[in-house]
Amino acid sequence: MRTMLAPRNADATGCWCLSYRLPGPEHTPLSGAERAARLERLCGGAPAPGLLAYEEDDVVGWVGLAPRHTLAGHPRVVMHRALS
Repeated sequence: MRTMLAPRNADATGCWCLSYRLPGPEHTPLSGAERAARLERLCGGAPAPGLLAYEEDDVVGWVGLAPRHTLAGHPRVVMHRALS
């Protein structure tokens, strides 16, 4: 996950793709190290926060995934009807 989501500056207070998972008041004040630790905890849980794409042994892509109920009410998430 660090390969795809870590900012170039380890102290940066952005990135790590947590903005869709945490409400603003919880997300905004996190330091770079706190963001990394928070994502690490998410990765250790179930379900995993996303999927990594590999080309041989190299990570080349990432997509975030989450059950709808964990993102419900987040102002940046647009819910679409389920496909049948």
